[in-house]
Amino acid sequence: IFNEMGLGDEIHFSMFVPELIKKNINVIFQVSNPLYELYKNFHSKIKVIKQNDLLPKFDFSISIMSLPYYLDLDKNNFPRPKKFLFADKKKVSLCNNKLSKSKLKIGFVYSGSNKNPSNKFREINIKKFSKLFTKNEDCDFFNLSNDNSTEDIAYLKNFKNVYVYSKNEMNFENTASLCMNLNLVITVDTSIA
Repeated sequence: IFNEMGLGDEIHFSMFVPELIKKNINVIFQVSNPLYELYKNFHSKIKVIKQNDLLPKFDFSISIMSLPYYLDLDKNNFPRPKKFLFADKKKVSLCNNKLSKSKLKIGFVYSGSNKNPSNKFREINIKKFSKLFTKNEDCDFFNLSNDNSTEDIAYLKNFKNVYVYSKNEMNFENTASLCMNLNLVITVDTSIA
């Protein structure tokens, strides 16, 4: 199984991958490199490889977004897993120990990938969040955006209740661990949704 669209689509359509196991199909799931750490333990019967790994021998390939068609899914048999992707339990616990227990914890994504030409249609100017930060000082806000400009980072650091992480700190597995500990996530990016 390979991906042909963005990371958000890959994450959302991955809920169909375990359906192939139910049909006794041996599955090799080739994930985008940034998602590998999050997916490496996705399912015990699914071999997960990185996008640039050497492909093992296979008989058939399919794009991840074609799985619903291949599986002949409709509104009557559409899988509805409550959760299908899990962050590492140790990282979730470690993250939980670092966060305030008394404050509401809110993650936000104001911009998707700057490489995506559609980003200009979905991004929100970070300054529009200023009222949210100042009127809710009893809340902690966590910037989950990945492509932050130097100006946006400097702006966010003006708020004592906003936490900004470097791109190196916030890979998808770390972001998932943090999200598991948040009360709310506000996002314009489907990879975080």
